[in-house]
Amino acid sequence: DKIVDLTGKDDYEFGDLSRWVDAQIKSEVGKYTNKDYYKFGDLSKEIARRVVTGEYTLDDLFLLLKALALIEASISPVAGFMPVKLLIELLNFSIANDVAGRVSSALAMELDRRLKKSLLGNENYQLGDATKQAISSAVTAYTGKDSYAFGDVTRKVVAGFAEDGTRNADRPLLGMKTAKEMEPSIIEALDNWDGLSEKEIEKSLAALEKYVEQVEIDDSKMGNSSKNT
Repeated sequence: DKIVDLTGKDDYEFGDLSRWVDAQIKSEVGKYTNKDYYKFGDLSKEIARRVVTGEYTLDDLFLLLKALALIEASISPVAGFMPVKLLIELLNFSIANDVAGRVSSALAMELDRRLKKSLLGNENYQLGDATKQAISSAVTAYTGKDSYAFGDVTRKVVAGFAEDGTRNADRPLLGMKTAKEMEPSIIEALDNWDGLSEKEIEKSLAALEKYVEQVEIDDSKMGNSSKNT
């Protein structure tokens, strides 16, 4: 499969994907952004482009997010504009493939941020009762709690990576019917949620673009300052 092709090994073993990324991504980043050299923001822009155009696989986005965590430090600005359905799909994928848990934790924190707004109030839109119930049930089934409290998903994800000897394949996934198939009721609920949050996602994407632009401006000022000293 694609992971085996990337790592160059005959059989996939736990951690192969993350180890391959950690060893190769800094020298290979140009391949993902189609640039000869890397500058801050390239990966964020590339992830945004792929999400907006739909030109991606979960493998691709996970690799890019892993690279982002290594090179640009923060995944949060990128996670903020992703549709919640994609966010959960990536969270589940990263739980199954992320060794250190850095990508998984960042995605979980973004999901908790949105769950707080949608399930605990203080949101510009209100989810329908059926949609809210389906999402709440999936989340509590994942966390093992009777009700949702802010931070539950992040705490569950972090705890899973903190347990010594726990294989990724043994970690629970959110809203999944099988290891590769999401519950149909959850798919419908997430589609409804994404339909209501299009404006928020657009604002987050605009914020990401401003964030990259501001860093580029700050870097340019620092460079000019260094030349004058």
